[in-house]
Amino acid sequence: MRVTEISVSAGRKIPHPYEQHGNLTLTVTLKAELADGEHTEVNIGKLREQVEMYADMHREYTLVRIHELHKQPKPKPAGEPEGLPADQTLDEGLDAMQGKYCSESQVLDILAAKGTLGLSDKEFTKRCRNNYGIKEMTDVQRLQPEAAGKLLDTLNNAVKAQDELARSGHARSACNRKKEDS
Repeated sequence: MRVTEISVSAGRKIPHPYEQHGNLTLTVTLKAELADGEHTEVNIGKLREQVEMYADMHREYTLVRIHELHKQPKPKPAGEPEGLPADQTLDEGLDAMQGKYCSESQVLDILAAKGTLGLSDKEFTKRCRNNYGIKEMTDVQRLQPEAAGKLLDTLNNAVKAQDELARSGHARSACNRKKEDS
């Protein structure tokens, strides 16, 4: 029997941070089509690693969004004006907000790089506090697009450096083994 497609899923069940009886269930599924000659076991392992990483990112992003929503001001009592100026429509207000904060994909990319580097939330916020004003994880979503781009570039450079260091360490180990074998 020849395997032509692999499907791997990962799920997370997390307690709602503000509701006592509210659990959230998150599921991520990745599918891959195999070409002739590809090894099934190797691809399953790679796909499993990716789906676990995406499930953790999705969990973290969901919690960040819930905390952000919880921090929003409560609706004003009846009779008080809502947030928009009297001469501004909802569409005009949304248009004014466009570009003020970074995109969801930028937030996910930042969280992915943070995870790849193995940084805890505390380590991440400590390192980003001075340059980016990130005091807690929910602040990532309030970054301006330019600041988010700079942070993402910095994190990606750190990931590349970590990968190069790991590769050079493996290369040294291989060289040392060759010397020992001689």
